[in-house]
Amino acid sequence: MIRALFTQLRESDHLVKILSKSFIFGSYLNLTNPYRYHRLANGISISSLLKLRDVTSCVSPDEGVTSIACFRHTSSATPKPLPRQTLLHVLVRSEPSLFQEFYDSFNHPLAEAVHSFDSADTTLSYLVRSLKVLKTKWASQLGPAPEVDSKFSEQFQQFVQFAEPKITQLTEEWLMLKKELQSLTSYLCFKADEKPTTIFSTLNEVVIDFKIAIDDVRRQLNPNAIY
Repeated sequence: MIRALFTQLRESDHLVKILSKSFIFGSYLNLTNPYRYHRLANGISISSLLKLRDVTSCVSPDEGVTSIACFRHTSSATPKPLPRQTLLHVLVRSEPSLFQEFYDSFNHPLAEAVHSFDSADTTLSYLVRSLKVLKTKWASQLGPAPEVDSKFSEQFQQFVQFAEPKITQLTEEWLMLKKELQSLTSYLCFKADEKPTTIFSTLNEVVIDFKIAIDDVRRQLNPNAIY
């Protein structure tokens, strides 16, 4: 499931389009804001998408639907903001289906990954330690009944012969998965030492933000509809 999510994120055209739109909108704001240096950003990260909800509009409710131009800073007094209008709403309104499809694709996989990665890592570590402890304890045992010990020893060795290669295989696959995660971490512009749960939690939070904005935009466009 986790490896499938990695592949899905890497191959997602929706993610590329959303990041491109966010970069264009952010660059526009930087270039048109007289209180900032007029320069383009070098890039955009996934975590920066969470900031879209914090950039509010500066138009009054009677000025109509918010557009990207509404976010340009002016020297005049800031009028009362339109309720729940943020740069995220403007971005979503530009192509609602794009954000809806992205949400539909990643909502459940990301929510599961937040808990699955740490759980799998903990479980595998427990298996490795447990087998090591069992082998160590068995090697130190001296039983009083040789024929009983012989039967149990045979069963124990069979168990070890079965379990050890399986655990070794799981460990190798898990290490490969962690290397894939490092590559994905760089691709998504997270810090190299970022914890996997932080990465998945951030992505999941972004997806939830999109869904909230999608529903807000739909209500604004059709106030009488029920969602």
